[in-house]
Amino acid sequence: MLNERWQAEIGVLAEGTHFRLMVPVNERGLEHLKLPVSNHCAMVNLVRTPNQVENEFTLLTSTIQEMGVIRKYR
Repeated sequence: MLNERWQAEIGVLAEGTHFRLMVPVNERGLEHLKLPVSNHCAMVNLVRTPNQVENEFTLLTSTIQEMGVIRKYR
C-alpha cells in the first residue's frame, strides 16, 4: 500500500484516519503580470482517507479534479 510505503520511508507512523495534503495555490492573477516577482500564495488542505491514497493513479486523478474546482471558484 502506498501509505504504508511512505510511512516506512519517512520512519513515522501516522495516527488518525485521514491524510491531509497541503497544496500551494498561486493567488496572483493576470492583473499582476507587470508587478515584480514575489510569492503570493495560499495553502489548500485536501483530505483523503487511507483507501483514497492506496492507488497512486486514483490519488492523482482526484487531486487534479479537486484542484480544478478550487481554481475555477477562487
